[in-house]
Amino acid sequence: MPIRLARASDLPAISACCAAGFANDELFSNLIHPRRQQYPADYVAFWHRRNRENWWDWAHTYIVATEQDENGNEIIVGVAEWEKQGPNATGLWRWDPRRLMKPLQILRNAVSSYFFPNRAAHSPEALTIFHRAFPFFSHIWQSMSPTGTRRDNGYYLDLLAIDPRFHRRGLGRLLCNWGIDKARREGVCASVVASGDAESKGFYQSVGFVTPAGRATEGEGNPLSGYPLGANAIIKGGLILFMDAPSSGEAKEEVVETSGVMVEMEEERYGHVGVDIVTNRKSEWREGKSVTVTVTEFGETSEFTEVMEVKGIRNENSAVTEVR
Repeated sequence: MPIRLARASDLPAISACCAAGFANDELFSNLIHPRRQQYPADYVAFWHRRNRENWWDWAHTYIVATEQDENGNEIIVGVAEWEKQGPNATGLWRWDPRRLMKPLQILRNAVSSYFFPNRAAHSPEALTIFHRAFPFFSHIWQSMSPTGTRRDNGYYLDLLAIDPRFHRRGLGRLLCNWGIDKARREGVCASVVASGDAESKGFYQSVGFVTPAGRATEGEGNPLSGYPLGANAIIKGGLILFMDAPSSGEAKEEVVETSGVMVEMEEERYGHVGVDIVTNRKSEWREGKSVTVTVTEFGETSEFTEVMEVKGIRNENSAVTEVR
C-alpha cells in the first residue's frame, strides 16, 4: 500500500524522513539549521519535537508513503501533514479533554529544549521565524477567491517531505492528492506555501494548486524578507498557491480516492504496478471508458503515461484495465 494514515508509533520514522527530505531546504536547513551536519541528532530532534506537537493538534492529519526494505519490512519514505481550516476544524467539543494534549506537548518540548538545546540551529530566534512571519501574510487566507468562495475554510498542506532516495516515484503526488481530493469532495479550497525548489519546478501547480495568491515574504518587517537576521534570511520561495473551491453555483466534483489505487494491465508488459489517476472525476472511471493514468513501476523506472480502457470495476478504488 503506497500511502496510509500515520500512527503515533510512526513519529520517529516520520521525523527522520523530514530531516532527510528537507536536508537542503532553504528555510528549515540552510537558514534555520546551518549546523545540521555538525549536529545531525539535534536536527532530527527538532523535527521530532515539531511533529510530536502537531500530532496532538486534532486539526492535523499525517499521511505517510511506505516502501519495503530488502528484508520485506515496511519503511516510511514520505510524509504529508494536512491541516483542516475553518470553524471547529478539530471536530472536538469545547471541553473535550483531548484538547489538553497539544498544550502538554508544548510544555514537554519546552522542558526538553531547555535541557537539550538545538545546537544545529542558527539561534533560538531562527527556530520561530516562520511563525513570526505568518502575521505578515495571514490575511491571504481571509480573502475571497476569484470564484467568490472563502479561503479560510479548507485544507492546508503544512508539510510534504520525501526521502531523496525515493524521489521520482510519484509519492509526492499521491500525498498531495489525499488532501486535494478531500477538498474537492467537500467543496472547499486547498492551499500550500511552496518552497523555492518546488516553486521553481512548478510541482504544486502540476497537482492542482494553480492559483497564486501572494508570497510568504511580503510585508515590511517580515523576518523572511531579511529582517532581523540579515540577507541570509531572504527566502527565494514562499509562493502561496490555492486550489480554490468552486463557486456556490457549481457542483462539487466527485472524485475517486487515488490512495493506493491498483490496476491490472497486460502482465507481460508491465506486471502489477501502482498508478495515480490523472483524471479524478468518478464519472470517467467506469467500465468501457478510456482514462489517462500516470504509471509508476515499483522498480527503478520513472513515471510515464498511458491511455487505458476500463474493462471492469472491482470497487471504487480499483479496476481491471487494458492498454488501448
